[in-house]
Amino acid sequence: PGGPQAAAAAAAKGAPAAAGTELPQEKPPAAEQAAAKPAKPEATKNIVKEAGKTPVLTFEDLYSEMTVRGVKLSDQVNQLSGKKMEMTGFMAPPLTAKVNFFVLTKVALTVCPFCSTDADWPTDIVVVFMPKGKDVTPTEHQVKVTGTLSVGSQTDEETGFVSLIRINADSVEVLK
Repeated sequence: PGGPQAAAAAAAKGAPAAAGTELPQEKPPAAEQAAAKPAKPEATKNIVKEAGKTPVLTFEDLYSEMTVRGVKLSDQVNQLSGKKMEMTGFMAPPLTAKVNFFVLTKVALTVCPFCSTDADWPTDIVVVFMPKGKDVTPTEHQVKVTGTLSVGSQTDEETGFVSLIRINADSVEVLK
């Protein structure tokens, strides 16, 4: 009396297996726990999403804190600095028909960015610089920008425009 089936039945009831019999191995509890955990750590949950292999950054992801003292860049933005990523938004109205840079905003703006004070600007904007020799035609449609993220306060020498977050674009795709 015994054998693998009897040992398995005894183990299922909490009894020890008969000597010399082995139970079929199932996942150890640690592996079960690891499998049950979400794939991403809680700190980055819903912050940086993957689109293929290019991380996608959203406007909600830009800052970890907005207070009367200013804004604090999120850990995700700091981690993506200097790396390829993509972001979707709207072009703020530019001054000219063809531009080598534009301001990416969360919502479509009707205000001219150069005609207003910085107090009129939403904080969640990103300056997009086109590659040298390339320009972009303004559009009221959403655009998907793919390029390298750059962070930290910077003043554009040509225009005097001050930015905190920039994308040096490889491509800008109009989404219709």
